Amino acid sequence: MMKLHGFSSSNYYNVPKLAFLEKGVKFEEIQSYTGVSQDYKPEYLDKSPLGKVPALETPEGCISESRAILEYIERAYPQHSLLPETPFGIAKVQELSLIHISEPTRPY
Repeated sequence: MMKLHGFSSSNYYNVPKLAFLEKGVKFEEIQSYTGVSQDYKPEYLDKSPLGKVPALETPEGCISESRAILEYIERAYPQHSLLPETPFGIAKVQELSLIHISEPTRPY
């Protein structure tokens, strides 16, 4: 069974978690923390080289970064696709996922 490492207050963790839930794929949640708190375990770097969450343990090895994990989930479990059917629709989803929302810029 795949293991998803992270913590529930991380949106980066919750995105692939939601993908698993939407697709009905069983996975195990492993609470893992980043940083230097007493809960952080240095061996986590074996799963996520930059020490970020989430990380996904698969039968083939570990994957880090939410977007890479989502791509893996979508390809490994194509049933109940989370993407539109058309190439344009898929591109629009990818476009939206790359937009970083910040303070609106106003022309002066």
